[in-house]
Amino acid sequence: MKREHMVGLVVVLLVIGGGLWWRGQKLAQTSQVLPAEGEGVEIEDRASELAKRFGVVLPDNLERVELRDVTGGVGSGIATRSLVGDRFELTILAALPDPETGSWYAGWLVKDEPFAIWPAGNLRIAKGGFLLEFSGEAELNNYKKVVVTLETKEDKKPETHVLEGEFKK
Repeated sequence: MKREHMVGLVVVLLVIGGGLWWRGQKLAQTSQVLPAEGEGVEIEDRASELAKRFGVVLPDNLERVELRDVTGGVGSGIATRSLVGDRFELTILAALPDPETGSWYAGWLVKDEPFAIWPAGNLRIAKGGFLLEFSGEAELNNYKKVVVTLETKEDKKPETHVLEGEFKK
């Protein structure tokens, strides 16, 4: 990746992270809820609407998916992925409450057939939210589901699911 592209991507990620934090604060105050998946709203449309609310533009060359809170809370996020040459690139931006001491958030890739789980790493605090940047082999593009979990043990086994989303392709 060219240096200019990397700088641009970092700027976009920082802006999205700030927007995620702001949205999390706003949601906590107003209890605003996005339409449910069963209401006929496509994942891609919700991710685009979420990006609009944050006031950011996601690059067209990145696949993106909204990460929805599966705990009944107000957490939210966006995951993007792309193939850069023979490398798979995944970024997760999440607006989540700070975990309790001794806990952390982790990102996972999931493939249905044959079923497999791939640990993408731990999310780190960035601009009022949480961020994960992961790079791996191109074959990981076959993992369609992205999951963020709340972890308490370093055992490479997903614990409490917090956010989930699935790429269409």
